[in-house]
Amino acid sequence: MRSFFIDPSQATNSVVAIEQSEAHHIKNVLRLKPGDRIKLFDGTGFEYEGVIIKMSAAQVDVEIRSKVRVTLRSGAQ
Repeated sequence: MRSFFIDPSQATNSVVAIEQSEAHHIKNVLRLKPGDRIKLFDGTGFEYEGVIIKMSAAQVDVEIRSKVRVTLRSGAQ
């Protein structure tokens, strides 16, 4: 599953908007569509599973379905 960065302030909403180059990458390079699942991360130790619900010329809207705290395992390189 593909992973995309979101600003931690967006993670408080049930729907997040991905814009600019990331939206372009999702739509035009990966050719993902509404209904496709993606993973989001906020850089603070949380990952989110989401589903693309809407796409427009400028953004991709993703509904957050689950949130998980990610921990590094001891000895990981």
